[in-house]
Amino acid sequence: MPTVIIEDNKKITYDDLGEGIPILFIHPPGMGRHVFYYQRKLSDKMRVIIPDLTGHGDSSEANVNDLSIMYYSKEILALLDELKIKSAVLCGYSAGGGIAQIISSHYQERVSGLILIGGFPAVLNASLKVEHKLGMYMVKHHRNLLTNILANSHTKNKDLKELLISHMNKAQLGAWYKFYQEVLDMK
Repeated sequence: MPTVIIEDNKKITYDDLGEGIPILFIHPPGMGRHVFYYQRKLSDKMRVIIPDLTGHGDSSEANVNDLSIMYYSKEILALLDELKIKSAVLCGYSAGGGIAQIISSHYQERVSGLILIGGFPAVLNASLKVEHKLGMYMVKHHRNLLTNILANSHTKNKDLKELLISHMNKAQLGAWYKFYQEVLDMK
């Protein structure tokens, strides 16, 4: 798995598969790049780039005090710069969509397309607020249960469930929590 070093000597681990139009996938809190396991097949027709954000998966730990949606947006742009990609299709899944939307609105020239899978511009309704607050509570008090719930909700494939769980268990708890908090506070 390739890595790049961005500012502050942070290592970003990513998958870079295929050739053609680049599409970069952005994961939700805690999940990491393997949540896009099935999207890897797109590499038959496109260049598929799937990073672990700092504090997640195989990337460096994050300075939790620095984390914000804008910080993660700049991290994605730094990865694109390192890969010499001027613009890409961004695909944000769930809360990862917040990062994709910030990049799309502040750095329009870097985005050739935007795909949101369960994405949202802000946490405005009560059920989504509860979902984020519950996620924050679970990260702090029941991480193993949360990783199992998330893995089971994403696949029936036993091997992929185990991969998702082991990858989520690498996530830095503070980064996972702060990512939820940042999206919850996004306006």
